Amino acid sequence: MQQLATPLTAAPRTAGGAADAGWQALAELAVAPLWWYTGGLLKVVRWWLQQLAEGAKRLSLRVLLSHWLQPMYGQYDTAGRIISFVLRTVVILWHVLMMVVWMAVVTVGLAAYILLPAVAVWQLLANVA
Repeated sequence: MQQLATPLTAAPRTAGGAADAGWQALAELAVAPLWWYTGGLLKVVRWWLQQLAEGAKRLSLRVLLSHWLQPMYGQYDTAGRIISFVLRTVVILWHVLMMVVWMAVVTVGLAAYILLPAVAVWQLLANVA
């Protein structure tokens, strides 16, 4: 498998050997936080938005809301309308609750991605001192 060329890996290697590899590793370590909070964060935010859209689609919230006031099974009498309204309201509330829980889980994942480097540096500095 061919490796994609980045500004650091595209540079021609010289005869320095291990010394050049060390400098290249330090350069990649220096560039990593920049990528983490730019390109990497953009990918994670796109994933987050996709997960929210997929959650709403899987729970079929749009369909439930569009048929909320329609009677079920063609029961157009008063009792049928009341039962349909109550039942669909309970189902909608359950699906909204599941969507809120899913949003919380996905948002915790996004927050963890954002905070992970800062927490790692903080722990590194706390343990070195």
